Amino acid sequence: MSATVILEERIDVMDFIRALGLKSCGEELENPAQIAFIDKRGDSSGIFSIARGFGETTIIVARSQPEQWPLSAMDKVEKPGSRDELIKALSDLGEGVNVFVKSGKGNSTQGFVSDEESALLLEFARKRKIPLLFEVTPIGEKISNFAEDFKRSVPHGTTHVIVVDDISAAGNEINDHGRYQLEKIPEMMGISLQKDSPVDPRDKSSVNALKWLDVVPENSELVYLLINVNSEDLVNRAKHLGRLLIPDYDSVVIASRQRSSVMGKADSFVVKASIVPVAGIILAAGESRRFGKPKQLLTWRGKTLLRRTIETAYQAGLSPLVVVLGANADKIRPDICDLPVKIIENVNWSHGQSSSLKAGLNSLPSHVGGAVFLLADQPFVTEELLRELMDKYFRERKAITAPMVNGKRTSPVLFDQCVFPALLNLKGDTGGRVLFSDFSISWVPWDDERLSFDVDVPDDYERLQKGDF
Repeated sequence: MSATVILEERIDVMDFIRALGLKSCGEELENPAQIAFIDKRGDSSGIFSIARGFGETTIIVARSQPEQWPLSAMDKVEKPGSRDELIKALSDLGEGVNVFVKSGKGNSTQGFVSDEESALLLEFARKRKIPLLFEVTPIGEKISNFAEDFKRSVPHGTTHVIVVDDISAAGNEINDHGRYQLEKIPEMMGISLQKDSPVDPRDKSSVNALKWLDVVPENSELVYLLINVNSEDLVNRAKHLGRLLIPDYDSVVIASRQRSSVMGKADSFVVKASIVPVAGIILAAGESRRFGKPKQLLTWRGKTLLRRTIETAYQAGLSPLVVVLGANADKIRPDICDLPVKIIENVNWSHGQSSSLKAGLNSLPSHVGGAVFLLADQPFVTEELLRELMDKYFRERKAITAPMVNGKRTSPVLFDQCVFPALLNLKGDTGGRVLFSDFSISWVPWDDERLSFDVDVPDDYERLQKGDF
């Protein structure tokens, strides 16, 4: 699936913590993150960058040893050898990043705390509202041991599982330290990939090779962090990969890594994109009172306006797709029942547009990161525009992303999930535009003035048929 990528323009550098889903619209989550951090490269440095990014008291339960750590990334190190020592260490937390390390002897769970100690840490962190990170990075185990090892070591109760991979790993051979001979993995996993895929087929098989979904606790978010994406070509390739992985992963974060030239200082990450599932909600519940008959069923270029809108949204990659019907639902449904959409009937359609917004939002699964609202009577909304909106959103993750034509805002609009509660509070014949002054906005310049055209009355439809623009 292709997308227009604009890397030359000046864009906001997305906050690393927000990109990983650990903040919502720039604010910390109501409950602190409890993170299991899996770095497939055997490198522990990323967890320290995340911990430092919170900018507050944070706990890392480390598996690696002190000689592998960036010295400036930690403020206090404890080595509790028992539950009592762990309780004492928790009672004496310092400001900044607190690192706990517990070393076992000669077994595959070296550095892991027990289930009882994990539960103690999780409960303490929740009550104190302190971010808690468990390092679950493999250290020397053979690849065949990884999946079972992770099942034992990812604590139940974690809110996020972050899997870190390096885009430059493609082509490395499997060895005892878990490097991947990617050409063999599709055969090993029984994966069949299309030869004409825009992504190197080795990429997706590499990501799924260890079946990460099997080790994710229920209700945890699974994040794939792809690093060392340091060029425009790699960004494009990584975005293709990210779209393939959604919705298997809750989000895919693409970042370049800036290695520190200062001994002992943690590396930093610059986010290039943060990809999440974006739904399409087509509002088609109105009675078309001014037109005199259902506008949704007007034909243009061989298809009804509603069917064309659905197909455009599908081709752009919006998923899931929801169509909200209301007035004339029985007449409209047969025209779209063969399309890959979820059809919702808004029995309160007469209460105004806000009732359809709510019906559409309430039908979405919880993993959706954002939603684009479309109308059936805007025939010049294109696949390219929708991809441009998503690309801008993935790069900046502002609360609202909207097109602008000649300095005027227009539809369709993409809303981040952090705006959903405000949308659900709207009343009457009110749309999401009333919220523009309350949230951060990314604007997408668009040079086709026809985008603002909508079919409202018969004269508009006649103009559309004649191409009189």
